[in-house]
Amino acid sequence: MIVAVTMVFAMAPLLPMNAQMAFAEDDTNAVVAETGESKTVNDNVSVQNEPTAVTARTQSDSGKASVTVNGNVTLKNGEGNATAVVADSHNGNASATVNGDVNAQGEYYTYGAVANADYEATGSADVTVGGTVTVKAEYDAYGVGAYNGTVTVDKDVSAEGYYATGVEAEGYGSDHIASATIKGTVSATGERATGVLMQSIIGIADEGVSVTIGKGVTATSTRTGDSNYFANDAYGVIIQNEGGNIQADITGDVTVKAPTGNAVGMDIAGGVMNEWLSDIEGTNTIQIHGSVISDGVGIRADVQDPVKTDILIEDVLDAKDVGVLLGDMRYNELMIDSVSDIPAKQSSTGGNLNLTVWKVNLNANGNVAEMGPDFFVQPMGMRAAEAGDLGRSAARDFEKNNIMYIVRIEQPAKGGKLSATDANGNALAKSFGYDVAKEGNKVLLKIEKQKGFELVAAYNGKDRVPLLKDADGNYYLVVPKGGGIYLSAVFKEVPVQQKERTSSNGNTVAAPAGGFKAGLVLNGEEAEKGGTEDLFWKNMQLMAKADPTCTMTCLGSKDAEAQKENFEKLYEEGYDLILCTNDMADLVKEEAENHPDQHFVMIGGKDPQLDDVANVIFTDGGKVMKKTPNDRQVDLALTEMCDMEKAGLFEGGQYKYDTED
Repeated sequence: MIVAVTMVFAMAPLLPMNAQMAFAEDDTNAVVAETGESKTVNDNVSVQNEPTAVTARTQSDSGKASVTVNGNVTLKNGEGNATAVVADSHNGNASATVNGDVNAQGEYYTYGAVANADYEATGSADVTVGGTVTVKAEYDAYGVGAYNGTVTVDKDVSAEGYYATGVEAEGYGSDHIASATIKGTVSATGERATGVLMQSIIGIADEGVSVTIGKGVTATSTRTGDSNYFANDAYGVIIQNEGGNIQADITGDVTVKAPTGNAVGMDIAGGVMNEWLSDIEGTNTIQIHGSVISDGVGIRADVQDPVKTDILIEDVLDAKDVGVLLGDMRYNELMIDSVSDIPAKQSSTGGNLNLTVWKVNLNANGNVAEMGPDFFVQPMGMRAAEAGDLGRSAARDFEKNNIMYIVRIEQPAKGGKLSATDANGNALAKSFGYDVAKEGNKVLLKIEKQKGFELVAAYNGKDRVPLLKDADGNYYLVVPKGGGIYLSAVFKEVPVQQKERTSSNGNTVAAPAGGFKAGLVLNGEEAEKGGTEDLFWKNMQLMAKADPTCTMTCLGSKDAEAQKENFEKLYEEGYDLILCTNDMADLVKEEAENHPDQHFVMIGGKDPQLDDVANVIFTDGGKVMKKTPNDRQVDLALTEMCDMEKAGLFEGGQYKYDTED
């Protein structure tokens, strides 16, 4: 069940537009640099019961103000607002540098580090913190605020309060860009928690906002009990674009936790609520170099927003309710001329929203995307069932047309090189520099084998599901809903030299070359004394002794899953031949179908009716009575391993190894 949620922001006041924040100009404990001043403190700065601890502020066009603290900055204000470090430019360049940690505690609006430049300012505002930024407030807590200014933090940023925001970056001036670079983690904890909030304001933000996070974002709601309608409890990333360019580059995961409330990994709100604003231009480019993990919705998007949004999630979009929740917050009956107008409007669903992702976990309904119940308004004249069908159709169109799945390839250590193409053998499409394909596309695995190697098997996924093979012999897959493409292959070395030998029947044949690898897989922990599998294993050991370059292995287990793992081990290590006893016929049949390039030998005579499985049936004299097919490599191995009399393993009608001796 998807919880209907509505966004309500408790926004911090925009400093240049409402310059009411007080600064402690005369307090001897606080450090203030006005226009033309440069101050350095070679110690910690600790201030109590004041609104600021460190301030650099300019007023003139050409003036500069700077403060450097070679220690930590701590501000505790039990009454009112608190800002630990601020660079405030109304004109000119204001800069504040703290080479240690920044800690702020306050009652109401409480900030750790703020860079604020007035939208008409010709200068800049810059704050640099060499350590961590930690903020705690009874009400609103903001770790970092970049308002047309630039904030850089070398370590982590954390905010804790009733309303908590890790990083807030707002661009609202044509000559400025709001920029925040956090080299560590960003975390927000509160009843309403937001990891990163980015906003570009209509009409004047040509540059916009840029945020870079080095080690992931976490937003955790502490709300207990039932959430009310207005409570969107935890957001990883919020993007509000009313004109301009917003860019985010986050290394690591975006994790959103709301155990008893609502959670949204990424909210593309747009903020465009009026028809007259529909012609604005803007772009959102969001890159997540990790996963998005949400207790609720993965991505919630106002898809009718004219702002173009491109999102990259390099790993998994994992949300409990649904990966992508689509809707149109401007969609209401006043904008709908008739029922027939609905399909035309909905046909553009997702048109400006494109998602590039490796994998999306399907929700309980088996969907990647759904239309949000609080966005879709049932128009007059349309039944609820028709409206629901229309919404599902729009979401399905988005799944098929607006999601590009990353095609990953695991290159083998040796044996060959792998690449992927489309159904016609052409290069795959690109998005954010990755090879991508859409749901339903056919992807071919192109295999370039090295000399002296041959392919054993080709797979998709980390669970190694065998690829299909088309009529032209190409290995391929059809991109499934949710993606998760991970192509791999196993190669084995082909013997290049062979030695002649004479078998017991007098024929001259070529024995397996040095380096030959054979494995015996048993339905039990070990070979039984006197059994055919014991005979084969003894002979395999004699082969290895005669030619030390040969590798002989015996693997056994009574557990079916462990037996499969034994086969997998031999495939991955490039064994030339795998031998099994007839009590494993059904499993060998399944394995042979999934690995058509692997050579198998069934000992004991239950024929699984597969062309690539040789059957060895013995007479009482130990001779090979039946051997199929006439595959040269299998034939050579059997000649070597089944020549029992010449090997001295059979005497007087009895196996030599009948007893413990």
